[in-house]
Amino acid sequence: MDVLSKGIETNLKMETSELNCSLKIDELPSELLEEILLRIDSRILLSFAGVCLQWSDIIYSVQFWKRKIYYLEINLPRVVLQNANLNWKFFYSISLNKKSVPYQRNLIVNGSGELEKEEVLFENGNRNEEDFNEAWFASWNTLSSGGQGWHLFKSVPPTNIPSEVGQDTYFATSNFSCTKEQWLSLTEQGLDSEILDTFQPDIDIEEYYSKSENHGASYEIQVCLLDGCGNVINKAFNFRENMEAEDNVTWRKVTHTFKDYGVGVRYIKFYHGGMAEDMEEGWFGARMTGASVNIKYPELKKTEATFQCNCKTKHKINLNLS
Repeated sequence: MDVLSKGIETNLKMETSELNCSLKIDELPSELLEEILLRIDSRILLSFAGVCLQWSDIIYSVQFWKRKIYYLEINLPRVVLQNANLNWKFFYSISLNKKSVPYQRNLIVNGSGELEKEEVLFENGNRNEEDFNEAWFASWNTLSSGGQGWHLFKSVPPTNIPSEVGQDTYFATSNFSCTKEQWLSLTEQGLDSEILDTFQPDIDIEEYYSKSENHGASYEIQVCLLDGCGNVINKAFNFRENMEAEDNVTWRKVTHTFKDYGVGVRYIKFYHGGMAEDMEEGWFGARMTGASVNIKYPELKKTEATFQCNCKTKHKINLNLS
């Protein structure tokens, strides 16, 4: 037990003695002890399980952590709370992220360019010349920015973008290849590694894409799941569409769900890009908005196995998680 935990236990004993000098903390009724434990920070609660069997039984119980979730005012769907397959570790991991539950929300940051406020991003492109900037868009790593480069537009009127996106901005590419990527660390997002390994919850991918009127364009997306060593797990999702000049400019949606992908997923790489078919200057290439990575709540346990790093040398890639 660490110093902080010992200090809290000492305070608990002192407070108890003030209430009843003849009553020791290990003699408290389970109901009262649980009420006390509910008020202790989740980050140190597990260290109290070694105090005695009574404390261990409470702290390692599913019902206790469900009560902790309620105490922290974290709202979970009823179907999740009633799922008998979820053990105490799942609810414990949720309690560590009370500000933002990592399931059933978009983990991609700035997926439509909605965080950009600088006017220069709406006025100029990020070209492959002196002004090329890998961090041109927040949370994205720009790999290539051909022609006039990447550009950010506001849809006028906003209804041109599907309402499901919830934003009025979109990325546009030029007449040479424009590509960028975003890396997600799932553990940094608050997902528990053991839950990822044993339950392998579905991972939904989504993005909307389109083209300019009277211009052909190509659009591509690749999403990879990687383990803690940077190795690709299972098969990457790849999609590409070549849109003809005479095709309509309706926004299209690409989706994919990773299921039963195996043990070890710790990172997701989301890559997309495109270009125009013709050489006319401007931003007439593929357009994209609403990039999304959404991890479903776990349902059934798939395996007892967990990831083990067996690397004898350096990891294969340098993970860029900026």
